[in-house]
Amino acid sequence: MITGHGLPFSMSVMDPKVRTIQDLKGKTVFEMTAHEDHKMATEVVAKAAGLQLGRDLRVIPVRSPQVAIQGMLTGRGDGFFFGLIPGLAEVHQSKGLHTVPLSDDVQEAVVKVEPVWGRTVIKAGAPPLRPETDTPTIEIMCGLAAGAQTSPDVVYLVTKTIFEHHDEWRKAHPLANQWTIKRAVQIMNAPYHEGAIRYYREKGVWTDKHDSKQKELIARK
Repeated sequence: MITGHGLPFSMSVMDPKVRTIQDLKGKTVFEMTAHEDHKMATEVVAKAAGLQLGRDLRVIPVRSPQVAIQGMLTGRGDGFFFGLIPGLAEVHQSKGLHTVPLSDDVQEAVVKVEPVWGRTVIKAGAPPLRPETDTPTIEIMCGLAAGAQTSPDVVYLVTKTIFEHHDEWRKAHPLANQWTIKRAVQIMNAPYHEGAIRYYREKGVWTDKHDSKQKELIARK
């Protein structure tokens, strides 16, 4: 339906000596297995940094961020490759968790593999880990989706409501500032719902190029 906001995604590590991804050699990190995009990014980051998973960098698969957080607190792992969620603050306070910057080459390697990824910078002092300096990393684009069986009228109404009451939403949550009508159709890695397309056509942001990509994605199913 909508491409919305970017969520900074980083390698968060407890050992203060780890300043680059290459420094992770011999370490153990947690990885979310519920999301293929996350697994792919871990593999690409490791490979781009010259590390082989299983040999140079051990990965513990988890299905919940809380499992990874508890694992770091109890010493089962050294870090977590995931979005900067508030729960990481607990590890930061007790273990000194910090974000490892990603080089330009590593960032680009991830972005080239899957359009859902982008590049970003975590500003100095930003929660939850409050880095001392601006830290380059990747971000995963988040949004809103609907099942193909969902009524087009319902999807149209939800999409329209989000953008035509955007000022109200912005007052409730800062991430709403990133949700714009142009960004809504920025990433196409899955078909858009026909109800959302109807609204985007009305607003003039759905183009012939989007139509061509939509047909391509549907043909892959």
